[in-house]
Amino acid sequence: MTNKQPHSTHSLLRFAKLTILIGVFAILQGCSTIKVGYNNATSLGYWWLDGYADFNDAQHPLVHDELDRLMKWHRAVELPKIAALLEKMQPLLTNDVTPAQVCAAMLEGRARVDAVAIHAIPGMVAVAQTITAEQRQHIKRKLEKNNLQWTEDWNEGTPEERTNKRLKATVERAEQLYDTMEEKQISLLRQLDATSGYDADLSFKERLRRQADLLQTLARINPPNPADKPGTAQATVYVMEYLARNTTSPDPVYRAFSEKMYAESCNAFAIVHNSTTAKQRERAVKRLAAYARDARELAEAKESN
Repeated sequence: MTNKQPHSTHSLLRFAKLTILIGVFAILQGCSTIKVGYNNATSLGYWWLDGYADFNDAQHPLVHDELDRLMKWHRAVELPKIAALLEKMQPLLTNDVTPAQVCAAMLEGRARVDAVAIHAIPGMVAVAQTITAEQRQHIKRKLEKNNLQWTEDWNEGTPEERTNKRLKATVERAEQLYDTMEEKQISLLRQLDATSGYDADLSFKERLRRQADLLQTLARINPPNPADKPGTAQATVYVMEYLARNTTSPDPVYRAFSEKMYAESCNAFAIVHNSTTAKQRERAVKRLAAYARDARELAEAKESN
C-alpha cells in the first residue's frame, strides 16, 4: 500500500487533536451528548471492540464485565482528576500561552489516558487469552480496512483537495473550543500546515508496525499449541511490553520524528491560541468549565446501565 501524502499533513491534524485533548475530556469524546455516551460507555465499548474481534457467545460476558469494571473505576477515580485538570487549565486559556505550557498540559492529559491503559491491563489479558486464530484474522482484516479508509480520507485527491480537507477538519475542531475562527486564523492554520515537518511515509510505517505488533502479541498469548500457552503472569508481561512499544516506538528514527512532531504541535497550538480574541478565549474557558462540570456530575451520578 502506498502512502504518498504531502509532508505538511501532520501539523493540521495534530492541531485538531490538540484542540480537543487540551480539554482532556477527549477521553469522553467532548461533545454535547457526552453524558449519554459516558453512561453507555460499556455497551458502546463492547460494540466497538466487537467490530474488530467478532466475539463469540462465551466471550460476550467476559468482555462486558471487564469493560464495566473499567468504567466503574474510571467514574470513581479518574473523572474527579479530569475535572480538576480542566479547572486548572481554564486560567491558562485566558492569556497568551507558550509552547512549554501547552506541552505541560498535554503531558497531564496523557497521564490520564495512560492511567486508563494501566488499569485496563488485567482485562486486556483476560480477553486476549480467549482470542482465537480466526479472530486474529478478523482483526487483521478490520485493520486493513481501516488503513484503506484512512488512505481514502486523507491521501486521495489533488494536493489542494487534501489540504482543504485537512483545513476543514481542523477548523471544525478549533471552533468546538473557540467558536467561529476568523479568516486570519484560518490563514494561520494553512501556513502552519505548509511549514510542517511531517513525514507521512514514516508515520504510516509506524502505524503498520503497531498493527503487526498487536497481532503478534495476541498470537504469543494464545498460540496454536495449547501446551505453549503462557500463564496469566507471562501474558501480562506480553501486554505490558506491547503497550510500552506503543508509547515509545522501538524504531529510533520514528522516536526522533515523534518528539519533533510533539514539539511542533505544542508550538502550533500556542501560535493559534495567541491569535484568538478575548471573546474566543472566554468561549474556550466556558467550554472547559462545562466539561469540568459534566465530569464532576458524572462522577457523582449513579450509573444508568
